[in-house]
Amino acid sequence: MERFRGRVAVITGGADGIGKALAQALVAVGVKVALLDIREDAVKQTATELGPLAYPFVCDVTVKASLEAAAAAVDAQLGTVSLICANAGVGAAGGPVSAKESTIDWVLSVNQKGIVDTIRSFRQLMRDENSPRHLLVTASSASLVSPAASRLALYGGSKHCTMGMAEAVAAELREEGIGTTILCPGLINTRIWDGARARPDHFGGPRLMPEETGDMWRAQGMPVEWVAEEALAAIDRGDRYCAPVDAHSVDDFEARVAAIRSGFHRWQDRDVARWPDIGAA
Repeated sequence: MERFRGRVAVITGGADGIGKALAQALVAVGVKVALLDIREDAVKQTATELGPLAYPFVCDVTVKASLEAAAAAVDAQLGTVSLICANAGVGAAGGPVSAKESTIDWVLSVNQKGIVDTIRSFRQLMRDENSPRHLLVTASSASLVSPAASRLALYGGSKHCTMGMAEAVAAELREEGIGTTILCPGLINTRIWDGARARPDHFGGPRLMPEETGDMWRAQGMPVEWVAEEALAAIDRGDRYCAPVDAHSVDDFEARVAAIRSGFHRWQDRDVARWPDIGAA
């Protein structure tokens, strides 16, 4: 990441988890980092821990006006941006049929619309065409497998939305010389299981989960620092995708690909006697 030294990165969901790990690794190579998070105390504490190259900004990615205000504040304080990490994401139990409507709205507002609005709000700060310019979007291994495989169907479905929008954005930004890497990590030792602790009131308000809810993440989750290291290495190489996962995720991905492939029926392999060539006499 040497080419980003002295430049500015923006990270949503920057107070902890993947966002904090990305910020820590970027600060270590001399990148100025704008940390955005909905939790004011947490983002200020993280910025203090990371030192003078980390700058805290309070922002709710589900509110476009909040993102635009944060972009204006980053512009005024730090100027041109070279790296945008659209990283904020939330998880929720249940499926899209059984979950509360407010929960569905919250998850999609963060994991789908929040990603797009983050990019649209901060894209204007990527003014220097002579500097490295790159976008990192945090999706999930859940976006690579069947949503049912994640055991969190609503979350998995929302991350498929994240992946699709990220690929669409990548196609647009490529024409402007801006690279995109889509991060699809497997199970990580973060507090994503407790994401509702900062849920805004207009989506039902905060909800604290019992600490034992996170036992699986603590026992089986990969170190978040390794995921951040892999993500930044992928950015350095210009990789389009980065999927730091375990073997279980790979098996689930291959099973989904095989299931989809089995559903393909090529026009060229049709019963020609019943379905002749289009336009044939």
